[in-house]
Amino acid sequence: MVPALTFGGEFTSLPPRSASRTLPVPPGAVLVQSGRQALSLIAQALAARGIRSLIAPGFLCATALEPFQLEGIRVHWVQVGPDLLPAPARLAELLTEPRRCAVLVSTTFGARPSPELRAVLEGWERRGGAVVADLTHAPFVDATIQNVPTRYAVASLRKWFPIPDGAWALGAALPAAAAENAEAREATRCGLLQLRGEEHDGAAEAAIDAALSPSPMSGAARDILGHLDVGAALERRRANAQALRAALVNEGVPEAALWGNGKESGNGEDNCAPYALALRLDALPSSRPAMRNQQNIAARLATRGVYTPAFWPRLSRSVDWPHILALPIDQRYCTGQMPELARRVVQVLRAE
Repeated sequence: MVPALTFGGEFTSLPPRSASRTLPVPPGAVLVQSGRQALSLIAQALAARGIRSLIAPGFLCATALEPFQLEGIRVHWVQVGPDLLPAPARLAELLTEPRRCAVLVSTTFGARPSPELRAVLEGWERRGGAVVADLTHAPFVDATIQNVPTRYAVASLRKWFPIPDGAWALGAALPAAAAENAEAREATRCGLLQLRGEEHDGAAEAAIDAALSPSPMSGAARDILGHLDVGAALERRRANAQALRAALVNEGVPEAALWGNGKESGNGEDNCAPYALALRLDALPSSRPAMRNQQNIAARLATRGVYTPAFWPRLSRSVDWPHILALPIDQRYCTGQMPELARRVVQVLRAE
């Protein structure tokens, strides 16, 4: 039986309205319904340039690749380093055709490129190569376009805030989003029903997945986002992340197993608002082969009312897949609830 208090999963309530504010998007960005649609705009722009292949990091969500594949762009993998970003030396070996190849960089859990990776990416762009940055995990701190040498960038806002749809894309010569269509309207409708507490069967996520054609962010999403206290939401995430970190350590989880402890290249705490708190499963003292079965752990956590915000099954056998477990710390919760979350997580890990 799932406990009454659950952690993670889709947003299922509307946020309080505050004074009208500026939307948290960079100047010149194109607003669409989802991160996949934002990537689709960029994939179309790259295909029009003659790009035929994409080098992608060996740790990311498979849905980020589909827009490129639909444009006939082939995906090639590059191994990631301890910071979950492309390993600079491995990436440099693959960068041979700037006119026909692009690089995808994802700031997973807020990671920022190391100086070595920045140098590789900057050199690639000087040669005319394209870099695409998925900033979904870090769109509200300085790990943005200024920290990632890139000409194209996206971020999904609906992963951070209770809105029915919403994401942005940035880059030169992006095609315009199409006029609103039936799939777009259905995605917004289902999203609003979920936020009003009238629907909890996964229809909203299925509808946004089905809306493949890039369509403008809905008026309903703009209104909610424009009256949302973004600063308060991010501060709550910071506080929850700190409280969960302390609670996990108190339960016996070593600091070294907590991703984002300042040891990753270019990464540190410095007031970041995290998307999630991640555990390195291989760094746990009792790590065994079963411990590294993320799917098994995620399923066991779900039975205890804990749903990971970033669960990505292995995409390829050609690269080593980091053993990472992402834990929810979003603004729906308070610091006083984090010890209970830690207790459930540790119970599952010990059972493994």
